[in-house]
Amino acid sequence: MIGLVNQYGSVALAMVQGVVLVPLYLRHIQGPVYAAWLASGDVVAWLALIDPGVAGVMQQRIGHALGRKDPEALGRTIGTGLRVNLTLGLLLGALGVLVAPWVPALVRVTDPTVARVMVRSFALASVGEAVLLCALSIAAVIMALMEFPLTLGSLYLTCTSLGIVATVVLLRAGVGVHAIPLGLMFRAGLYLVATAVLYRRVVHRGLGLRPRFDRAELRAVFGLSGYTWVSRLGQSLLQNVERVLVARLLGTREVTPLTMTRRAADVVLQATTRVGTAFAPAVAHLAGEGDLSQLRDVTARLLGAVGWVGAIGFGGLVGLNRSFVAVWVGPELFGGQRVSALLALALTWQSVEAVLAQTLFATGRIRETSLVTLAEALAKALLLALLLAAGMGLVAVPVAGLAAALGVASVPLWVRFTRAVRLPRGEALRLVGAMVLQLAALGAAGLCWDHLVPAATGVGGFLLRAVALGGLLAALLAGLSPGFRGRVLGALGRGALRDGP
Repeated sequence: MIGLVNQYGSVALAMVQGVVLVPLYLRHIQGPVYAAWLASGDVVAWLALIDPGVAGVMQQRIGHALGRKDPEALGRTIGTGLRVNLTLGLLLGALGVLVAPWVPALVRVTDPTVARVMVRSFALASVGEAVLLCALSIAAVIMALMEFPLTLGSLYLTCTSLGIVATVVLLRAGVGVHAIPLGLMFRAGLYLVATAVLYRRVVHRGLGLRPRFDRAELRAVFGLSGYTWVSRLGQSLLQNVERVLVARLLGTREVTPLTMTRRAADVVLQATTRVGTAFAPAVAHLAGEGDLSQLRDVTARLLGAVGWVGAIGFGGLVGLNRSFVAVWVGPELFGGQRVSALLALALTWQSVEAVLAQTLFATGRIRETSLVTLAEALAKALLLALLLAAGMGLVAVPVAGLAAALGVASVPLWVRFTRAVRLPRGEALRLVGAMVLQLAALGAAGLCWDHLVPAATGVGGFLLRAVALGGLLAALLAGLSPGFRGRVLGALGRGALRDGP
């Protein structure tokens, strides 16, 4: 539960960075420069593919070693994985600085002034991502060991908050777009120092481990990392191909409305997938112990919770995103209700798939999960390019994502998931049916709200509408889902007992 709280704390800070700060960005950064920055962010994500996913493999192997109570394996996995990841971090920073001069041409930025600013900001962002990769690698070890989760989460939230403060200070000082990557570098440097101190306390002093590099472990890690790299490639294409293709085929002017229209949906995606991320170490531990009964119960509950969060998020996006963008950055940056609703649906279903993939990964089904993710991503990229070239416009983005998810990934992931946790077919069909019903009902409620309730004209009015729609969606979900209704009534009952005589 502490892990889940930490994950949602990081989502809240991501909202601050991705939502609250954007009007500040638009005031202090010129429009063409900010659009170029948004497009180049996807290229930074591609560079991060230099890391094949060693941290994920390391976490999975640490969880299994803990389940087997094998300290020798723990030492080999930690020592080897960390050495590899720290080396990859250095390579990422160097590669980002080297390729920075070619990035403006990649996203078709022709203004020489904007291009020069873009080169510098891209190089700074690459160095920041490199430092963050090193810090997150150390944090992954501590998280997998399930030691000091509250301390680790607090350190992350504190460093991220200080990075946001640094970004705001630099923006107001007139640094411009460079304030964003400099804030990232400040945050990443603090977190690297903090996790290094906590690592020494947990691994060396607390557990008495002496991690060491082992060639056999290196071969095993890279053997699995080949598949995790395939998965990372697929995830990067799924998440980061859109803005580059839109910039090249529709022009950079379309990147900003696409980003603003999908920003709230990205937050819902993070909120949903963080449920799976929080419980991944525990799932790996259960898989290592071979406790299939408990594993099946935990993952079924996990999927039910993901379905609830996703359905409420989807209904809220359909009903409120038009007003949200208008109040947030102005109605001219809204991409249209059709684009918005389809983006919300595509990203919500993608979040369900992500939790399935995270569970399969934690149980050791790395190869199958990675190949399915890559196939989905390639299908999406190809279809998106074709639809954009055919003149479909921004609606091509969610259409390509939905088609790839439903046509390529959903069935294989569900089939492998049910086999991995021994979930009966009837129970799996019930879970899927409940999710589809909840999405349809709450999406329809959100659509009616968008058509019937006047749009908000200010922050206060928007917040009132958000609270009212949230209550309506929660009540509708309680009527549809006995599990959700039971959780809500149980929480209310516990609150009444605490407040009672």
